[in-house]
Amino acid sequence: MTTTTLRIPDKILKSLKLISMKEQTSINKILNGLVIEYLEDYLDSKNADEALAEMENKSWVELDTLLSDL
Repeated sequence: MTTTTLRIPDKILKSLKLISMKEQTSINKILNGLVIEYLEDYLDSKNADEALAEMENKSWVELDTLLSDL
């Protein structure tokens, strides 16, 4: 797994911390879920040819596998 640094405004970070405490889960899991949801919505909303070109010509099978592994 690769790590990255996100710059999130303090107000949003504080909200995420409160939600993570209430839900008893990590901010990482919340953000992973949101990113996966975004990717699924993006792929559903785009024309297949456009999405494939933007995803560096990966096949839909590869993209589905990547999403299911997350």
